[in-house]
Amino acid sequence: MTALLTGAGRYDRRAIMRKAHAEFRATKRRGQDWTFARCLRFAWAVARGQRSQCLVAATRRIHYVRPPPLPAGFASLIL
Repeated sequence: MTALLTGAGRYDRRAIMRKAHAEFRATKRRGQDWTFARCLRFAWAVARGQRSQCLVAATRRIHYVRPPPLPAGFASLIL
């Protein structure tokens, strides 16, 4: 699948237009009667789906939290 987002998570409009043109040509080869506008809406929908997946993945990351330091005298019990 082609990435329709930039590295910063913004929409890559050039890639979206390329996807729309490729989809338009593919639908014509398959004999479907899709307009270019429909292919463009489809490409934007795919881009929005990719962005929502990236946002969900970013919120599911687990961040390491350093535990608080042990009181004096307890460090020897752990080692």
